[in-house]
Amino acid sequence: APAAEPAEAMSPRLDRSSMRNIELEVMELRASLVSQGLHRDAIQDICEEKRQRMIDEQEAAARGEKPPADDQPERAEKQEQKDEEREKERAKEEEKKKEELEKTLEREKEREKEREKEREKAREKEREKAREREREREREKEKERDKEKLLAKLREREKEREREKEKEREKKARLDKASQEKAAHDKEKAAKLERAREDKSKSERGREKEPGRSKEKEKEARVTSSRGREKERAQEKSLRDKEKEREKERAAKKRPSSRSRSKDRSSKKVRK
Repeated sequence: APAAEPAEAMSPRLDRSSMRNIELEVMELRASLVSQGLHRDAIQDICEEKRQRMIDEQEAAARGEKPPADDQPERAEKQEQKDEEREKERAKEEEKKKEELEKTLEREKEREKEREKEREKAREKEREKAREREREREREKEKERDKEKLLAKLREREKEREREKEKEREKKARLDKASQEKAAHDKEKAAKLERAREDKSKSERGREKEPGRSKEKEKEARVTSSRGREKERAQEKSLRDKEKEREKERAAKKRPSSRSRSKDRSSKKVRK
C-alpha cells in the first residue's frame, strides 16, 4: 500500500492523534480494497474520500456541530460506475491493443510471405541458372562429338585419297610397264621385220642363183612370218584382256566407296 499522506495534508484543526486514527482507518480500507482487486486509481479515490469525510466529521465534532449525513452508499455507487467506466476503457484499450497486435502479426505474416516468395524466386533463378549451365555443358559436349565425327570423316577421306593415289600410282606403274613391254615388243617386232626383210633380200638374191631352193626358203619365211604375226596378236590380246581385268577390279573396288559416300550424304540429310 502507498505511504501515508504528508504532513501538509493534515488538518490544522485536528491533533496528531486524531489524524493518526484517520490514517489507520484509511490504511485498513485500502488493504480491503486491494484484496478485492480494484483498480489503483479507484482505490486512491475511495481512500481520499474516506480521509476527507473523516476529517470533516472530526472537525465538526471539535466545533460541536452535527456531522454531515453519511452518503457513503451514493459515493460507493458513483465509485462503482467510475470503476465500470474505467474497466470498459481498459477493455477497449486491451481490445484495441489486441487488434493492433493482430494487425501487426498479420502484416508480419504478409511480409514473411513476401520474403518467402522472394527467396523462392531467388532459388528458382539459381535452379534455372544451374539448368542453363547444364544445357551449355551438353551443347559443348555435342559440339565436341560433332568435331570428333568431322575429324574422323576427314581422316577417312584422307585415307581414301591416299588409297586413290596408291591406285593411281599402281595404274601408272602398270601402264608404264605395259608401255615398256609394248615398246620392247615393238622393238622386237621391228627387229624381226628387219631380219625378215634381210632374209627376204637374201632369199631373193639366192633365188636368182637357185630358183627351186629360193622358193622353199620363201615359203618357210612366209610360214615363219605368219606364225610370228599370230604370236604377236595373241600376246597383244592377252595384254588387252589383262588390262580389262584390272579395270574391272578397280571399278569393283570403287563401288563400295561410292556407296559409303552416298550413305554419308543421306545421313547428313537426315541430321539436317
